[in-house]
Amino acid sequence: MILSIREVRFEDEAPVIISMDAALFDAVDAPFPGGAGFWWLVYDEYYSLPIGYANLRQSHKWADCGFLARAGLLPEARGHGVQKRLIRARIAKARRIGWSYLITNTYRNPASVNSLIACGFKAYIPTYKWAGADAQYWRRKI
Repeated sequence: MILSIREVRFEDEAPVIISMDAALFDAVDAPFPGGAGFWWLVYDEYYSLPIGYANLRQSHKWADCGFLARAGLLPEARGHGVQKRLIRARIAKARRIGWSYLITNTYRNPASVNSLIACGFKAYIPTYKWAGADAQYWRRKI
């Protein structure tokens, strides 16, 4: 699998991102967060097909903090370190913007937890649990 990760404009790639999101997430349990922020698409260059995406946006609460809002990989792209590459791309973007922290949350997703830990994220308990009591919360100093 030959992969490339490209930062894209949501306005240009909305149909692709929304379609993948609908295939990967239950709209009732995990509604699509909208197009704000920065977006990346992962392409399988051999087939010239998008196989994943990721989003980074500014925290609603802190000006120097970004939020890893959404990411998804088609099943055939999993297990190849792609999620870590997407996390690292978002860390690099946050660093270029000048943010000090990144935060995110997971919910019953050990693969994402392992990727976040491998990329330097630490578990924490926020004052306000924006994703609910059952979510796991993560942050990383940039």
